Amino acid sequence: MDRVVNILKQEKILKSSGTAKDIEFYRPKPSSSSATGYKGRIGIFEILTISEDIKNLTIKKASTSEIKAEALKSGMRTMAEDGLVKAAQGFTSIEEVLRVIMD
Repeated sequence: MDRVVNILKQEKILKSSGTAKDIEFYRPKPSSSSATGYKGRIGIFEILTISEDIKNLTIKKASTSEIKAEALKSGMRTMAEDGLVKAAQGFTSIEEVLRVIMD
């Protein structure tokens, strides 16, 4: 959650003095145009940029956890983090993010 808080601060969604408790997550509201409260679709993504370090780890047949650790250190945003950021922005709900990432 600390990584999500830092992302929200970097993107100025959360004040620099804010904490996880200050994040306002939204819930869908059913309406006449949408019985579920959701409208349209938005993707949540996890993109691994192949840096020189990642390339070298791959060549050395490093474990998935080693590659992931390096990717996170290099600034990769996980799918869960991207989803939580979009939930904090009001594009989706935490429930919908969890539904998608748990499949």
